[in-house]
Amino acid sequence: MAESRSPRKTFAAATVALAALALAVFLLARQTPSRAHASEPNGTGTERHGTSTFCHVTDGRFTDCDPGTPGLEEWSDVPPTTFDSTGGAVYVDQADLVVNDLVDEWEAGLVGDQSFFNLGAGGSSTPDGLVDHLMLLYESDRTVPLGPDEYVLVHFMTTDDAPDGTRVLLHYAVRIYGDGTFRVFIDGVERGSRSERIETMIGKVGFGPSPTNPVPHVFSEFQIGLEVAGFTVCCYSPDPAWWSSSTPPPRPPEFPSFSVAAASSTPYLPSDILALNVTGGPAVVAIPAASLGLGPVDDLDALSYGKPSANPPINFSVRPGAVGAPGSDLAIEAPCAPNEVAGDEYSVFTTGTNEQRFDENGVACAGNAGLPFGLSIGHDVDALDNLPPSAVDTNADGVPEFDIYFSLTAGSPALASASATPADVLVRFGGTSTVIAVYAPAAALGLTAGDDLDALELAENGLAGYQPFNPVSATSGDRIVFSLRAGSPTLGAIPGATAGALLVPNPSGGLPLVSVPASNLGLAAGDDLNALKADITFVSPAPPPPPPPPCGDGIDNDGDGLTDEEPLDGIDNDSNNGIDEDTF
Repeated sequence: MAESRSPRKTFAAATVALAALALAVFLLARQTPSRAHASEPNGTGTERHGTSTFCHVTDGRFTDCDPGTPGLEEWSDVPPTTFDSTGGAVYVDQADLVVNDLVDEWEAGLVGDQSFFNLGAGGSSTPDGLVDHLMLLYESDRTVPLGPDEYVLVHFMTTDDAPDGTRVLLHYAVRIYGDGTFRVFIDGVERGSRSERIETMIGKVGFGPSPTNPVPHVFSEFQIGLEVAGFTVCCYSPDPAWWSSSTPPPRPPEFPSFSVAAASSTPYLPSDILALNVTGGPAVVAIPAASLGLGPVDDLDALSYGKPSANPPINFSVRPGAVGAPGSDLAIEAPCAPNEVAGDEYSVFTTGTNEQRFDENGVACAGNAGLPFGLSIGHDVDALDNLPPSAVDTNADGVPEFDIYFSLTAGSPALASASATPADVLVRFGGTSTVIAVYAPAAALGLTAGDDLDALELAENGLAGYQPFNPVSATSGDRIVFSLRAGSPTLGAIPGATAGALLVPNPSGGLPLVSVPASNLGLAAGDDLNALKADITFVSPAPPPPPPPPCGDGIDNDGDGLTDEEPLDGIDNDSNNGIDEDTF
């Protein structure tokens, strides 16, 4: 029988209605529980609790609570909430994991060893019949296990009671990694660091079948104490307005092409196109600057092979000094000393944040871990393409057989010889000739004197020269997405444009349009994106369906025996019946 305690010492579960949101939420108020019941922990460190009559272990799997009974009992009596739009499902429950006196002692800093919170890693538990943890399980539709540094990203909100008695809405973002660790961000601020346990929180990823899905898939479990640094968790809802969970798709092996900025290029030239070293070690020069018709002082700062890139939709690098949006991998990496964000590549899976994909040397910093470029700290990756150099240099002799598109920084001597500017997109045609030509002039992109195009993605349509892409026509031209260096005059003339935004030419002429704002990439207002590889169809709008043919097609569309009575514009132009006569 659960012991009765004062409101300060107890937790319970009840269901309340939030009329403003029309949601059912779990109220986790501190009072004697009506449905909680305790038992001694079994050999796996589990116990009965709250709404479920079975055990809970946060270990990334559906636990067999009673080996003597067929089936997996954990979560079996907790109905999931499923959402077809995301392919996910969430299970929500509460658990009695510790003596609640220990919670108070932990808050006061009197308990140094928090192992009594960790049921899934050999810790002990001392349940007392009082609900003290919120338990969550998320299922995804990914059918490939996560790699060690891939993670399930879980967002949820709770309304919590602050120490001063006010009620606040807190936004949690939890990254649960494939190696058994996790990270927690509350309102964009990281709590602790990447670990197997953070305060009263534990997160684990699992892979396999579940009681509701026989196909092996990724799922994750997360537990959080109902007191976190003085906050008392009050309300949580399984409604999708309060939570989301996303699992990245399996990523194919990547062998990008890249270049490094002049100030950081040693031992490379700033116009060399580099590739990963397949045996490990330093990056290799795949296409030397001389093969592009460039000299040792020329600085290639944007690159594209004109071919579509693979997922995820957007990958980028940044100029030194970028800080990133709170909670993003870039923001976590930014405080590292010496600063090394410019040598990394970041991917965007979820709007508003980013994760590290490549790291200059592959050495983890602040818990981040990316694949190694084979560079050194201090290198600034300022040009990217998703494809390896072999995509344009098929015999690997350093001389490209296919066209390469790029831009050069101000002060590059080759600009003068090509009668070009830093805002032009240049081309080095495939073959033995090293002549450089202007492919897309700055004016065709809506740019002006003083602009510096410093990141590029291009899908060439196979016709000679640059044909501007027109999203309102049935046939498309060459799609270009780009970014401008900080200080470019055009940035100040476009509402919402920053050096971290992705731009596209305006099909109507004039100034470029913002295709993806910097905030959607997890960048801060002053961050400067300086290298890009992206799915061009994602960041450059596809053409809409063609409009219906106008009146004047010589057809009696309404079948009244008369052809083309008046323009098909939705207006009764001849004022005889209030409608367009000749309509489809």
